[in-house]
Amino acid sequence: PINKEIFIKTLNIFINSIKSSSIIIKTIDGDERLFIKELNYINIENRCLSYHLTDGTNRSSMCLRTSFINEVEPILKHKDLYFVPKTLIVNLNNIRGMDKTFSLVIFANNDTITVPKKYFDELHDTWKEYCENE
Repeated sequence: PINKEIFIKTLNIFINSIKSSSIIIKTIDGDERLFIKELNYINIENRCLSYHLTDGTNRSSMCLRTSFINEVEPILKHKDLYFVPKTLIVNLNNIRGMDKTFSLVIFANNDTITVPKKYFDELHDTWKEYCENE
């Protein structure tokens, strides 16, 4: 027999763990859960958020009806995610390297994105500090 209280407590811990390590996005096909560890970066394309994943695929949200920062504010509570003004969020945990010459961020799956030059150094310093603390 299973103890009901222990089962419910364990289930709640599991559910909270999933919630804290993932986000839910609204797509044309309905809500979809994405795990933070599977996310390389988020940017805006044609007024929609584009989620670029570690497997090389992208997911697009419904088109924005508010500003980028207002839309992504809840996502930024995750310690692995870093906001690059004005329309980019990168997953620090999935960065493999950075190229200052081209202001390029290189992810573990070899996906790349260019960061505005004026934000590159701050992102680079944040990434280095993140790596030292992990």
